[in-house]
Amino acid sequence: GPPLLALALMRWQRRPELNGDLRDSLNALIGADLEFTLSRANTPCFDIWEEENGFHYFTQLVQAEALARGVAWLTRLGDDSSARTCAVAARAIASRLDELWDATAGHYRSRAGVENGDPLKERDIAVVLATLCARREAGPHSVLDPRSQATLATLEDFFGAEYIINRGRDGPAMGRYPGDVYYSGGAWYVSTLAAAEFYYRLAAALASGAELPATPENLGFRRVLGGTPAGAAFARGDAFMATVRAFTPPSGELSEQFDRTTGAQTSAKRLAWSYAAFVTAAASRGEACAAMRA
Repeated sequence: GPPLLALALMRWQRRPELNGDLRDSLNALIGADLEFTLSRANTPCFDIWEEENGFHYFTQLVQAEALARGVAWLTRLGDDSSARTCAVAARAIASRLDELWDATAGHYRSRAGVENGDPLKERDIAVVLATLCARREAGPHSVLDPRSQATLATLEDFFGAEYIINRGRDGPAMGRYPGDVYYSGGAWYVSTLAAAEFYYRLAAALASGAELPATPENLGFRRVLGGTPAGAAFARGDAFMATVRAFTPPSGELSEQFDRTTGAQTSAKRLAWSYAAFVTAAASRGEACAAMRA
């Protein structure tokens, strides 16, 4: 929570219309969030699914990014000592994140330090969600990271073959992780929209001049794209959005899951996270459209 809040506020604080009182309040809140993040950076916690205690890719990536962005923010405020502390902590967390790459399996492992954890859960859409929340523009753990791309590709391969509703579908409905048994381990709107957003973010980056890295790690990912990278990534995002539309009722309501066999909505009704995932995916699509027109 605190690193995500710090990231959101540091992005929003750049708005020119903020007055002095509101800016002071934001600074106080950001400072408290960064302080909390520093105090917990080396402490295990539960994952975003509230299932396992350990060191999780999602938590560590947003912690590292909040602290890294906090360096510039603290420097602007003249707090060089705290900025140096954040920089050291961010580098330490980043090193741990790099160690989560599993070259044999071809994906980032979702966690470490979990006692008696199911190894199947090491391949988790939470890794993709972390990449989207951190919003790194390039480099490791961004949409341009070949290893992040490979992680998404392995999840697409798994769920594409695992769910009956994905037969003949270009953008497979996505779940959380292999072996999931919660409500029969069905597809999640959050997961499927995360895949769409990843491709839209990639399309925007490529259209803005970034190059698609060509490495052994992302070979399978690149094969799926084919064609012109920016246009192909955009089309891939649209394929996932089409899947979401196919399993959204006329009312527009989005539950937590939809059944892996029938496509019927299951689990929590009208889940706020599902709507939020649609909003960010749609916004990323708009950004990709603008970048491709420029």
